[in-house]
Amino acid sequence: MSFYFFRFVGGRGFTDPEGLDCADLEEARAEAVRRALRAWQAGVDQGENRRDWRVDVLDDCGNRVLRLPFADALDEA
Repeated sequence: MSFYFFRFVGGRGFTDPEGLDCADLEEARAEAVRRALRAWQAGVDQGENRRDWRVDVLDDCGNRVLRLPFADALDEA
């Protein structure tokens, strides 16, 4: 298991302070997709276009190990 944090880049942006244990980077990516879709929907509900936002997945040292544009998550939905 590895620990990952999810940083949202766009708008004001923010980093999930709690993080999540994932079996591997593939599981962390799947979680990033879920979080991106939830944040996208929240933007729709608020009348915001967040298509140019992204989620950066960070390891427990704060290094970016994955960059997931919301547009990619939407394409997978």
